[in-house]
Amino acid sequence: MNSLESIEAGIDEMGADGMEIDQQLSRDKQIILYHDNDLMTMTYCNGLINSHSKAELDNCLINAVFFNNPTKQFHLASLEEIFQRFSNYSPQPVYFLEIKPYFDAGNFNNSADFNLVFAQTLNSLILKYHRQENILVSSGDTNMLQTLKNINPSLKLIF
Repeated sequence: MNSLESIEAGIDEMGADGMEIDQQLSRDKQIILYHDNDLMTMTYCNGLINSHSKAELDNCLINAVFFNNPTKQFHLASLEEIFQRFSNYSPQPVYFLEIKPYFDAGNFNNSADFNLVFAQTLNSLILKYHRQENILVSSGDTNMLQTLKNINPSLKLIF
């Protein structure tokens, strides 16, 4: 589950050394944690992450049935929120970032444009929070991985 609560449980309660995070790009270029291509599979919203702004996605609640806790509301998290949440941990958790290359064709001319914006956004966050040493990035899209490698040759990529 790609939620702040599930990641906290894994790190804080279970003692995990790191986390696997599926990530997508919102319309306003925020990296949001979500696995599936359509919001409808786990939230009360619909459409692609890339069709919505971060502010709109803040109102998309994750269906509480996935947490076995129907009395609590769970929101979609951003990668920046995760970096901030664990910023004071020592040692830093390992981040295994899985890029999900789903995008709304109305927001980008082509996949190369999307890949470049996503890669630049991700690299900026990694550098801002000094997370380069404890991040592995994966994607089924080899063009995305090549774009990332071109932007930051020292990133650790997995295919």
